[in-house]
Amino acid sequence: MSVSEVAWKWNSPEEDPVFEVIPVPTGAVAHTSSGAFAIDTLTGETLWSYGFSESTDDVEPTPDGSRVVVSSEQGIAVLDAASGKIIVEEHEKREEYELSLESLGIPLNSGLVSMSEENGQGLLTMDPWEGSGEPWEAEASCSDGGPAGEVRQALTTPTAFIVVQDCADGDQEVVSFSPESGEELWRSSRDEDLGVSTDLDLAGTGEVLVHQDISTLRGTLVVDASTGEVIADDLEDSLDNDLLRVLPDGYLAVREDRGGNLSYELREFSGKVIERTVVDREEAGSAITGYLPLSGALVKLSPTGEGNDVLQPVVHGWGTEHGGERITVPFEVVAPETLSLREVDRVLGPGAFEAVPGAVILREHSSDGTTAALVGLH
Repeated sequence: MSVSEVAWKWNSPEEDPVFEVIPVPTGAVAHTSSGAFAIDTLTGETLWSYGFSESTDDVEPTPDGSRVVVSSEQGIAVLDAASGKIIVEEHEKREEYELSLESLGIPLNSGLVSMSEENGQGLLTMDPWEGSGEPWEAEASCSDGGPAGEVRQALTTPTAFIVVQDCADGDQEVVSFSPESGEELWRSSRDEDLGVSTDLDLAGTGEVLVHQDISTLRGTLVVDASTGEVIADDLEDSLDNDLLRVLPDGYLAVREDRGGNLSYELREFSGKVIERTVVDREEAGSAITGYLPLSGALVKLSPTGEGNDVLQPVVHGWGTEHGGERITVPFEVVAPETLSLREVDRVLGPGAFEAVPGAVILREHSSDGTTAALVGLH
């Protein structure tokens, strides 16, 4: 996959902020302050939308992307991602309706997993949507048999529901459950099995988990989400060999040579280079932000020449050197003035500069902070 031009522009209603772009098998869903908007990635037309009268807190897809869950203080709705058909709709005023274990629950393909306490023991409960599966319960317990302390994270992959929990000895454990039955699939100790001394911060991409000790989807420890086995625990990250993003089947890194040129490389987890493109440092701007690896090219957000903070996408084909094809977009994309990689990734990274079925989508980020428009690149 590669891109060469702007195919369409989409504006959110009433200039509402666009928080993120969510890939689903049928295209993309934009999460704005007023709700969820499914976008036809070929034309940029809105296929369906759903929102409550007050601000929308969360928009989350199920792991298979077939459904989208929308929540606010007023209630929750579960929608078919392709058609927008309402599967579940509940209007109930609550102080919190966040999609988290502590509040409403985490979406699975067939229902929501939430956690409660029963006789001092954390209890995970999966409540299915009507006609979507069987309910199940599982205890949040540690390998020594004692109850888990705080459950710090809950996340899903295509094959598992995973929690990160504190245990009495000061260690943390990662526990994987079957989404269909609640059966425990595997567990790993942070200290002994994973060799990590700090609090775990996991994210999933495909069937791998990455410990985000650098930034969003960036980390040197990678785990197979289906088995719990460590795929890599020492991916190199250094000043002249920056690890940029973990991918489902490898990772993206960038090296700088003595002449100042940047070599972006797609690598297997073993370190073997699969694809490479060489980009002039001056043309690339920042080496470690604003990139999107595709199967046919690397798309890099690079300076326009009007100032290093104003960016436009430049397409660098794998196997090429120095040259790139610039795409002019009809709004500003301005790099944030911050030293925080996580803030830069929020503005220029996953969810804001995203490959979805049928297109690459880039979100506006103007000098005044406006984020109300998207473009689709074909």
